[in-house]
Amino acid sequence: MRATLMVLALVGCAGSGPGATSPPEAVAEPVAEPDPVADPDPDPVGARDPDLGARLVLLHPVMPAHGDPGRDPSARLDARLFVRGPPGWRTQMVVPLGSELDWELTAADGTRWSPMFLPPPVPRPGGPPRTSVVIPDSGEVEVGTVHGVSGFSREGSDDWQGGLPAGTYTVRVSGIDLGDGVRRSAPPLTLTVR
Repeated sequence: MRATLMVLALVGCAGSGPGATSPPEAVAEPVAEPDPVADPDPDPVGARDPDLGARLVLLHPVMPAHGDPGRDPSARLDARLFVRGPPGWRTQMVVPLGSELDWELTAADGTRWSPMFLPPPVPRPGGPPRTSVVIPDSGEVEVGTVHGVSGFSREGSDDWQGGLPAGTYTVRVSGIDLGDGVRRSAPPLTLTVR
């Protein structure tokens, strides 16, 4: 180390005498910084399995008009939840209550309705229970029932009623988490009320 410092001092002195020209100053070239490494994909399962999805099947695709879900099981907006994906795919997921999902019901005339949940939903003690899901060779498995709707409210109204008026409705449900943190939508359903 000491020998290196002495050599550097001698070199520095040699070029500083009278008539000596100093070497051109070295100009530092800008060095491109490497791009920051992107965060790992927050949905590695979804990235690997783009066909992962959820499907609902209404238990009562035909309901009585103005039925009371509290008294008449056929007036309940209940659905079976299916998960589809690559055979062998595994996860731990919550079978959601109806109040834990986003619902939109649209009548043939364009009127929109939302389900009501009474009493108002509260967090489940200890958190919602999780269930193990393994996709079989068929590519789809039923994981449970989504339920809990007490009535309906028309868009723009604070009032609610037990059942829907007669008509045909398109039911869209979203916010389904299959255990990988991604909120998915089920394909739309048709509900007939008469």
